[in-house]
Amino acid sequence: MLEDNRVRLVGALLAGLAAATLALCGASAASAEATGCRASAARLTGLGVVNLEPTVANGPGTPCASQSNTWLTLPAPLNNLLSLNAVSARTDATSGSVSAQAGVIAPLFVGVLGGISLSALTAEAHQCASGGSPSGRSEVVGLTVNGTSFGSLDKPLTIDIPSLGTLYLNRSIAGGGSVTQRAFELVLLPNLPGELAGADLILGEASVSAAGGGCGAGTSGDGAPGPPGGGEGGAGANNNGAGQPRGPGGGGSVPGAGSGVRGGTLAARQAAAALALQCSNRRLVLIDVLMRHKRVALFGAADKRLIGQRVVITFTGSHRRVASAIVGSDGLFGTTAPLPSRRLRFTNRARYQASVGRERSAPLKLTRRMIVSSISSSKGRVFIHGRVTPPWSRPMTSILVQRRISCSSSVTVKRVRPHRNGFFSAVVPAPRKAQAAVYEANTRVRAIAGSRKTYPTFTLPREVVIQ
Repeated sequence: MLEDNRVRLVGALLAGLAAATLALCGASAASAEATGCRASAARLTGLGVVNLEPTVANGPGTPCASQSNTWLTLPAPLNNLLSLNAVSARTDATSGSVSAQAGVIAPLFVGVLGGISLSALTAEAHQCASGGSPSGRSEVVGLTVNGTSFGSLDKPLTIDIPSLGTLYLNRSIAGGGSVTQRAFELVLLPNLPGELAGADLILGEASVSAAGGGCGAGTSGDGAPGPPGGGEGGAGANNNGAGQPRGPGGGGSVPGAGSGVRGGTLAARQAAAALALQCSNRRLVLIDVLMRHKRVALFGAADKRLIGQRVVITFTGSHRRVASAIVGSDGLFGTTAPLPSRRLRFTNRARYQASVGRERSAPLKLTRRMIVSSISSSKGRVFIHGRVTPPWSRPMTSILVQRRISCSSSVTVKRVRPHRNGFFSAVVPAPRKAQAAVYEANTRVRAIAGSRKTYPTFTLPREVVIQ
């Protein structure tokens, strides 16, 4: 049972925390074999031993191969410094790409390191067999050093710890066609007693290397390069689906303001993407489709295996492709499309579907009886705005705002009355210690004007990054 729980924890780490920006390249597998990769969850050096490294995937100096390791037993003296709740080291060599990812959940520092604590960390590095440069990124979550909280960090930071050493966070070492990304590196002082003098403790290390190779643009399912700045935003794209610069691993197209999945840390956005996919057997979902600023704003989430690929948006009423976007390293995408003709706009034929290769999302209808127009979070609260369209019940039925607990259960967090024009707003406390959450609202409306009979209607579930 303990081992099963650890496996689930590692899976949650990789799905919700790890920056799994594996770029999908058009290079051959043979090219990938000439590239090296390596991942390590914990490593201790400088003790007269070349390496103490119990959890490693793919040895150094060997061609990159897909491996994974979740071994937890720590040798002495590493076990005199920390214990680990769950770890993972994984390397991937697929479709001409190579990737290394390492993660640790809830390490417990003991002995001289007892003044350090953190919740989780992850590091990843990747490289393609053609063009560009290798890249890496990492994140440390819930860091506290000697009573000072640093929160969650995904940028480099150096902390001098008196009488102990120097702590390097999110350190990237690049050169010679290689990159090594370290989430946590503690260089102990040389005057410490015994075998710890000058030792180097590294948690979460990922490396890739190749001769003259790197990651270029992400590709679509048919091998065509994606647009360098994300999806085609079109008019109004600054608020709804603006492209963002391509980052390591393919970049992405940013969902619009009010989508609920902008901002926050990379790990939190990844958690929101995982929630969007959680209750579906599809690898691609449209989170919502909304009319906004004389455009149609669309945003969604994709499985991490689709990161860097181009999502094609099809208007099913005409079977025409109307927009596209690139899945970002957080698993999210956003774009805008032209409004359909007035003849179709308010009919059941006005639906949109996202696709990547053979992957298809469920089609979403453009106009619905109840929508969430925006959702956001700030300072531990969640702000939800929406509208119920007429004909309304008489008197207007109150609206239940619910937070999803699991795929089969929800909890009501607020009951609000809509305004006379159908608009409603709710402010609710954000769940504690959560990176993302899912909300929906429901009420009752009349099917046709003049009818006394009402029936239930719901918003689509909407994910929000907790900030």
